[in-house]
Amino acid sequence: MLGGVAPQRGLCVTAAGTVAHGKLEGRKGAESTGVGKKGIDGGVRRFEEIPHTGRSGWVNLVKFWREDRFRQLHKHMERTFNALGPIYRERLGTHSSVNIMLPSDIAELFRSEGLHPRRMTLQPWATHRETRQHSKGVFLKNGEEWRADRLLLNKEVMMSAAVRRFLPLLDEVAMDFCRMLRGKVEREGRGEEGKRSLTMDPSPDLFRFALEASCHVIYGERIGLFSSSPSLESQKFIWAVERMLATTPPLLYLPPRLLLRISAPPRGPCGSRNMPGEPAAPHQRSP
Repeated sequence: MLGGVAPQRGLCVTAAGTVAHGKLEGRKGAESTGVGKKGIDGGVRRFEEIPHTGRSGWVNLVKFWREDRFRQLHKHMERTFNALGPIYRERLGTHSSVNIMLPSDIAELFRSEGLHPRRMTLQPWATHRETRQHSKGVFLKNGEEWRADRLLLNKEVMMSAAVRRFLPLLDEVAMDFCRMLRGKVEREGRGEEGKRSLTMDPSPDLFRFALEASCHVIYGERIGLFSSSPSLESQKFIWAVERMLATTPPLLYLPPRLLLRISAPPRGPCGSRNMPGEPAAPHQRSP
């Protein structure tokens, strides 16, 4: 389990057994990469003593882009946890976070948050919704507003009875997904008919499965992403989501004024600045 939290306290609890002298994979050692580490004794330490990946957020950000770490963020976190232990802090551009790994630490964090946790806000997404006067949805809310919506959401989609209602919808999408994969293996695979094999990157197909299943559960509608020739509207929706995911990191880590200087405002498919979901009626609603 991985978790990132905004640093808000002056003290931290470091878990016993923390790795203090691990090495980054493929590196000579954490010291050679500018990673700062402190001794661990299992007690309460000052915030400044949390191991970190480097004091300069801008240097860290340049490394992220140069090594394309945003595309393999889980691998970067795995290497860093191995090097620094189960708690470390990181600065990327203007963003600062504390990352924790152990379930016991995550449980302690949840217990300490109370009824109204302050979660990280994806400010570019929130600003977009506010500018267009759209509902933010529970994902972008905090405080009492978040709790009120989350309690309703728990009842509608998290309780066992609610989950059982969604299973037929997910099963329908999963069956179509399997048929699509079997068809691809038969068309493009090697070997005898009925025993063909195919080596492929499943990421694009899994991405389509996630979108198709989510829309079917949330909106009760299929958007036809498993079709051999998806509709233009469905294809535009995929492009918009991909564009949103690709443009979010620079929006998170760079100051808006700097971003405007080095690039034009991100646009969606067909030159639109809209976020995914705005052009097509089934996707205008915010979950």
